[in-house]
Amino acid sequence: MPAVPETTEYGDRKGTPDTHGVTGKGGAMTETREAEVIQEALQVIDKALSEMLHRELVSSNEVADVLLDLRSLLTKQHALQTQ
Repeated sequence: MPAVPETTEYGDRKGTPDTHGVTGKGGAMTETREAEVIQEALQVIDKALSEMLHRELVSSNEVADVLLDLRSLLTKQHALQTQ
C-alpha cells in the first residue's frame, strides 16, 4: 500500500509551494480580474432578477439571454487567463 503524503491543515501536501489565492499565470492580477468578472456576473443576475421579479411569466428567450450574457462574461475571463 503506498504511503499517504502528509498534509497541512489546509489539505496541501507538505513541502509544496503555497498557492492559496493564486490561480493561473497572473497571480494577484488574475485574482483581481476574476473578482471583477464575478462582480459583473452578479450585476447581470441582479439586473435580470429585478426586471423579472415583478412578472408572472418570463419567456425562455429572456432567460436564455441572461444565461448567454453570463456565459460570455465567464468565457471571456477564461480566454484571458489562457493567453
